[in-house]
Amino acid sequence: MCRVIYMDDSRYRICGRAVKLSYITLLGDLDPETGTLSDGRSIRDRVLVYIQAVGSTVGSYVLYALAKRGNKPRAVLCVELDHLTLVGCVLGGIDLFQIGKEEYDRVVEGSEICVEVDKINREECHIAGDE
Repeated sequence: MCRVIYMDDSRYRICGRAVKLSYITLLGDLDPETGTLSDGRSIRDRVLVYIQAVGSTVGSYVLYALAKRGNKPRAVLCVELDHLTLVGCVLGGIDLFQIGKEEYDRVVEGSEICVEVDKINREECHIAGDE
């Protein structure tokens, strides 16, 4: 299952290296000034993949701040859609997709993955990449 939640433009394919987490605290785990996670991995121009974001509503503004500073990911893929991620992606113009646990499990950290949007039904998508 892959579902388009928000897309900022009319592209049909978004590709990048995967940065995979289980859960993320947007306010604590992301540095909008550098575009890095607290463990040092960069998310700039990457595909950020996680199960769910947790934390306060201020976390949405961290995604927005990443975008304003040119440090945003190419896309966010999450299993459990939450308001923090949704609002932050819309504010920051970050493409957002909801994926199933099976797709999440197949993503390999650092691999090149692509989200391919169905050209007829723009609400559906498919994940392709180094599996």
